[in-house]
Amino acid sequence: MASHPSEPSAFWIRYTVRKPANDDVLASVWFTHFRPDGVRAAKVTVPVGAQPPVGTTVDGVGDVDFTGARGAIDGVSWNLTFTDGAAPMTHLRRHWMYVSPIPKTKSTSPHPDVTVSGTVTVDGETFTLHRWHGMLGHNWGSEHALRWVWLRGAGFAEDPTAWLDVVIGRIKVGPVTLPWFANGLLYVDGVRHRVGGAFRLPSVDEQRDGAAIRLAAPGLRLEAEVRAPLDRSVGWEYADPSGETHQVRNCSTAGMTLTVRPRGATARVLTSAHGCVYELGTAERDPAVTVQPYPDA
Repeated sequence: MASHPSEPSAFWIRYTVRKPANDDVLASVWFTHFRPDGVRAAKVTVPVGAQPPVGTTVDGVGDVDFTGARGAIDGVSWNLTFTDGAAPMTHLRRHWMYVSPIPKTKSTSPHPDVTVSGTVTVDGETFTLHRWHGMLGHNWGSEHALRWVWLRGAGFAEDPTAWLDVVIGRIKVGPVTLPWFANGLLYVDGVRHRVGGAFRLPSVDEQRDGAAIRLAAPGLRLEAEVRAPLDRSVGWEYADPSGETHQVRNCSTAGMTLTVRPRGATARVLTSAHGCVYELGTAERDPAVTVQPYPDA
């Protein structure tokens, strides 16, 4: 994803491969343009190895690597380059978590903080990106969490180099639904702080237009007040290989007030007007969320 450094505009591009049980492998390219008056979304799904539909480019799962991305689907196209600004991060703390059956979704951010430059054309209008804030994430697994929040913070006025990248989820183990767990990183004042873990459980207060989230790191408490208006959010359907689906709302021009409270020191407040991402995935359907007409099951 990439967000404008000073305006409420962002682009979110997603490449996925899904292998349903006893069925073809499916490749999808997803696109959303977030803007002050709403969103413009598009998606194409084809069997891997199939001829892409006319007017699309889906090379396996799209043409993307860690230096750039290009593609074209349904009236939109992009040609982007990335300049890395941060070392990779893993959300899960231990290597065994990436090879064990639980959690069933694995998350990493190979490039948690990049600058994005290039062009995006939407319905004939070309947007030039020059060093927009961005990141590249990578998720895989056999099943989505029962409920999750992806929270990214960037573009903070008080520290433009600071960023937050946290995945918060609830999973079921048999008949039991576990509490919220959080895993991620906060980078501020040139220091990385590991957020969450088994002994630092978060609290999540979901609201119509955002959330109030409490997190913890060694020696720190974090309070994130997130503003993610529904009219600037996109709704998607995400499917598991089993065919189970989740409703997802994503606002990539979210605002955030992040209060960082060091133990025994004065609190630090970081504010971002519209440089953040708030994504909420749920098993139930919220009728207030307008879901794009692209089934994933």
